Amino acid sequence: MIQRGILVDDDPREPWFLSYSHDAAVIDETLNLIEDAVSAVFGRSPRVRRLAA
Repeated sequence: MIQRGILVDDDPREPWFLSYSHDAAVIDETLNLIEDAVSAVFGRSPRVRRLAA
């Protein structure tokens, strides 16, 4: 995910945070990049639940 611009803390006790500066477009882009990363590793897309727009 780092190659796709997503920095994830390697500490398993560190939760992932969103902030008020993250709008729907940024969150959608991030989810798409995560899906791309999973596809690259496992060769398939994960089953992802999308929020209604």
